[in-house]
Amino acid sequence: MFHRQHHLRILHLSDLHARGERETQWFARHRVLGPQWQDNLNQLCEEGPIDIVCFTGDVADWGRNDEYAIGTDFLQQLMSRLGLAMNRLFIVPGNHDVDRSVAPAQWKRLRENSGRVDYSHLSKWIRGVSGPPFGFTDGDRDEVLQRTAAFHAWLATLGCHHLLPNASPHGRLGFRAELTLADRSFSIFVVGLNSAWLCGGDDDSERLALTTDQTGLLTTTADGKPLAGFRLGLLHHPLSYYWDEPMCRPHLSDGLDLLLRGHTHQERFNSTIDPDRTIHVLAAGSLYDGDQGDRWPNAHHLIDARLDSKGRPISYEVRFRAWSPDSSFWFDNSSLYRAARSGRLRIDLMPRIPARVKSHYEEKLLRIPPFKEALENGMDIDELAARIARESFPTVLRHIYELGYTKYDPENEGFWNMVADYHIDDAYSALSNDLQLLFRQRD
Repeated sequence: MFHRQHHLRILHLSDLHARGERETQWFARHRVLGPQWQDNLNQLCEEGPIDIVCFTGDVADWGRNDEYAIGTDFLQQLMSRLGLAMNRLFIVPGNHDVDRSVAPAQWKRLRENSGRVDYSHLSKWIRGVSGPPFGFTDGDRDEVLQRTAAFHAWLATLGCHHLLPNASPHGRLGFRAELTLADRSFSIFVVGLNSAWLCGGDDDSERLALTTDQTGLLTTTADGKPLAGFRLGLLHHPLSYYWDEPMCRPHLSDGLDLLLRGHTHQERFNSTIDPDRTIHVLAAGSLYDGDQGDRWPNAHHLIDARLDSKGRPISYEVRFRAWSPDSSFWFDNSSLYRAARSGRLRIDLMPRIPARVKSHYEEKLLRIPPFKEALENGMDIDELAARIARESFPTVLRHIYELGYTKYDPENEGFWNMVADYHIDDAYSALSNDLQLLFRQRD
């Protein structure tokens, strides 16, 4: 009945700002991303292997071919050091991966007028399943999307064909990749959203669009159902940058478990909450700030996602790493949040069981041979709580958490009568039977 929990270790990077032939301070870039960077990787790998690498935009600075050569060297060396194949690397474009010298007139027309046409029509047209809205031509769309041609050509030369939009369910924007890692029976989906296609100025905030065809198609199956497993989303900009964010929000919250972004060059964790849904967003700092270089507190982080046997997230532990401009080394950054002691922030997606309640659970579990064996093999008691809360009676579990059995005693028949009030199908009844076995069975 119970399964060992799994860990997915994600290295999240962003904003390299490679300048190619325009780079004038190679010494500063080497100071941040040379031997000290290798030492940083060694420290990150001490706790175990990294499973995937996610890069959330701005590999380049002007979206030019010569800039991506630097990105190639950096990422190939990184993946080699981590012992990972290129299919474990996931990259989305940022505003600096757009070549603004391409199609400026078409971009201006689309940018200034996209909000004046029917939104559903616009979204379908960008996807290519509808004719152009009034005032636009298919050429406008195609020319605007060509502004990231160098970025996508670079992905192909890097061997990352799984990241190309023509292979995605949308066909023109974003990607979706599916992984099944060793010792995991569930799928890991990485959804890359192209938030940069409409970028082009210093006033991008609230003027970009994701389109519901992109967010909807990439976060669901072919028949519109949620993806089964762990769902990780990548984009470049904060959610506040998209004028169509209210329309895309249901897809992001219901279809993704965690959303990674870049752009602001600052580490942040935010949960955007409304009465119906929550979106967890984790922002990476810059690997190398394009203007201040080695004088900027560049940053990135490592995420340890703890998942249950179905790939559903139980918690995230984020290890924040920052660059010291004065002392020239990467370190665990504990300055972001009070709870981030030693640079580590734990984000529990379900309330943790109070210690006295936890000991009560464990005492009874250890009396039952199958459960004792599961505990000894690594099953965490918090995973049980997460499963109960997710699959059966959250109201009852809240009483267990908050009251610690002071009001509802699992040994009392009245407790199970209350549980029965929340059963709405046979699956809930089966879980009730499991719990009664958990609390009542003896050797």
